[in-house]
Amino acid sequence: MVACLRTGRALREPRARSRSKPQGHVTADVVISQRPAEADDRAVPGHREGDLIIGTGRSAIGTIVERASRSALLVHLPRLEGWGETPPVKNGPALGGYGAIAMNAALTASMTRLPEQLRETLTWDRGKELSAHAKFALETGTKVFFADPLSPWQRPTNENTNGLLRQYFPKGTDLSRWTAVDLEAVALALNNRALADGGHVHRGDATLRNKERIAGFFCGLDMIEPGLQSVSDWLPDPDDLRPPPKHVSVYGGVARKPPASDQHSATPLPAR
Repeated sequence: MVACLRTGRALREPRARSRSKPQGHVTADVVISQRPAEADDRAVPGHREGDLIIGTGRSAIGTIVERASRSALLVHLPRLEGWGETPPVKNGPALGGYGAIAMNAALTASMTRLPEQLRETLTWDRGKELSAHAKFALETGTKVFFADPLSPWQRPTNENTNGLLRQYFPKGTDLSRWTAVDLEAVALALNNRALADGGHVHRGDATLRNKERIAGFFCGLDMIEPGLQSVSDWLPDPDDLRPPPKHVSVYGGVARKPPASDQHSATPLPAR
């Protein structure tokens, strides 16, 4: 009977679209349940979380946060040559800047600036931008794991940092307008902010955190400014990183006092 059919096939050939799996790059060996247990309690440095913040016109910025120190690393994702000049090609390269190939190159360049002991694992969501994670892991030595679908709480540090970054990169804006230098300045301001762990520990507190350890978290030992004798010289004084007084507001990482006109003077009430 099959031989009598026009195509000679017993079953219809499935379309290529139906064969492609939206999360086919996530296999059983890279799910978050396979991540080392030491990454859960934040006791060992080097375990990071990552994601993208998306802007208009298919623009994006990569965000990577270290789980123990909460230090952020921003990945510049410029648009590729030909963006906006040629019509998009089906199954062609993504010119927006965060396709699999471009994302892998930018992420590798950013992660390799860090010491090896500070890039143990990277936990990402299920976006296709990291579908080339096997190549990334081979080039950087960083094991990649993916969170479960619709489970942003499995990357809480990164989600919280992305919310803070929206103060610098608001929704509805073209994120390609900011250069790599701008992203480094924002990351520096974010990493030098006062950080409370349990309401007591602040980032930069030399009595509770080793300075060399923090410097490695913040920027990597190979990113210290030249001319400094020690990484301890690079870090600011712990007292400079205390939270500002209540009457001081912070704009863009710079503490400023409000104008005198905004400071309302209390008028004494008449005595009864």
